[in-house]
Amino acid sequence: MAAYTEPERRVVTPEDVEKWIDSPAYNLVVNFVQGLQELVVGMTNDAKIEVPEVVEKIVEVLNQVDGLIDKHPVIHEKDISRFGKVEFRDFYDELQEKAADFVKPLIKLVEDDPGVELRKYLTESWGNRTRIDYGNYT
Repeated sequence: MAAYTEPERRVVTPEDVEKWIDSPAYNLVVNFVQGLQELVVGMTNDAKIEVPEVVEKIVEVLNQVDGLIDKHPVIHEKDISRFGKVEFRDFYDELQEKAADFVKPLIKLVEDDPGVELRKYLTESWGNRTRIDYGNYT
């Protein structure tokens, strides 16, 4: 049984980046992404493929998040900075509140319970609550 813990930010300085680049985990991530790229070489965007159940469940989670984004749209006002936007804080708070329910279908696909990690990655993927911005989303 795997031991899951709440992820914490560890890459914050240039020295941390160097450690990350030299780590086995970095190579795993790069190889995974390169493997995904190789799988689609020569395929068209409308190619018929078999979609694994886990991918369908991830798309369902992303659709739920998309609904929250629609519920909390960015208000574009000329004189207001994107930092401190209330709509992001509201989006982030609601996402954090619903994250456990959103990831339940994914947890059911594995023997262990990676919920603590999935919830954190899901909520932190959209920006930073402390800085209160949409990260790269806007």
